[in-house]
Amino acid sequence: VSNDAAVNIAINPVNDPPVTTSSEEVFINEDATVGDAENPPAIFDLSELTEDADNDALTYTLIHTGTSVNCALEGTIVTYVPTPDYPFTSTGSSTDTCTFQANDGTADSEEISTLTITVNAINDNPVTVGKDDVIIGEETTYVIDLNTVTTDVDMNDTFTYTVEGVE
Repeated sequence: VSNDAAVNIAINPVNDPPVTTSSEEVFINEDATVGDAENPPAIFDLSELTEDADNDALTYTLIHTGTSVNCALEGTIVTYVPTPDYPFTSTGSSTDTCTFQANDGTADSEEISTLTITVNAINDNPVTVGKDDVIIGEETTYVIDLNTVTTDVDMNDTFTYTVEGVE
């Protein structure tokens, strides 16, 4: 003899925290600025870098905002604008990072993800400063240390000088 019985099973949902990608990398040029179509900043859409199994609305927090607080978060968009003249050299590149975490209203993502920005150096012209014209007598020696009147944001450049207008 067997008896049939109905059994109700209730399955309570458990929140799954959001999942972020492990990293994202972009390349930009020195002196990139917002609104410059020819030299734009790095832009990351965090909604494209995260998933939530429960399809919860996500919010984001920047954990590290770059070496000089160069990352800004507005909604789901992170914009990175490098410090002017960074990487302070005329060749090569330097790398900066920002990190973020997602939250679904209940839990933070377990992973803190890294946004990597490689900034390509652009050679900046040197600038001469501070010396007025000098008038000296005939057969007189006058010494000017040109390195004291020349500056360059590319700190490792070597200068070559040309003297003009000597009669």
